[in-house]
Amino acid sequence: MNTIQADTGMGKETFYRAVDRLKSLGFVYQEEETGFPTHVYLGLTRTGESVARALLPVADLLASTARSLAEELDSLEEANQPITKLRRIELLGTIAEQEFSSGRWGPTREKAARLIELAHETKEVRSEALGRIMLGRILQKQDAHEEAFRELESAGRLARDARLEIIGHPEAGELKRDFVLVNRYSVDHVASDLILGFFFPAAHFDDLQGVPAG
Repeated sequence: MNTIQADTGMGKETFYRAVDRLKSLGFVYQEEETGFPTHVYLGLTRTGESVARALLPVADLLASTARSLAEELDSLEEANQPITKLRRIELLGTIAEQEFSSGRWGPTREKAARLIELAHETKEVRSEALGRIMLGRILQKQDAHEEAFRELESAGRLARDARLEIIGHPEAGELKRDFVLVNRYSVDHVASDLILGFFFPAAHFDDLQGVPAG
């Protein structure tokens, strides 16, 4: 399992959550080899193999898109032209969100830090707030809680003019102040002028006029 995790680049928490989900769906089986140290192996069931074959073209397409975005960002960063800063901010947000969703904390942290830097230079306040929220979440994952609190506090100050409506289960909480504690996994509907998909992973997103986003 350690080899598979290393190959995916996922954080341990994300990896094991994905394994548990695949096992519950009957797509993956697990075997242990007794002895010391204990070796744990994962394999695809026949159903899992069928699903993997069916998804392979989609996976290839997504991987190709991700590579294209990364290559565009690398090219723009190398040229470092001021006119491309807004496009780089957009790319950094998109790529960082993808990496966060995959549990790749290191690359996400790097992208979030660069997003904050560019957004601050261009006075893109909401993009800077997004970057600080993302960085704060990564720092929490890495147990750097004091740093995480500072980043999230900074994001809150930056985003006070950003309108955010959260509609979810009763236990999720309601946003009625600048700061509020919510169960982010319970939120099922968000209308926001910030890109918050990585923060509310189960939510459906609308823009502030109620139109589905994306």
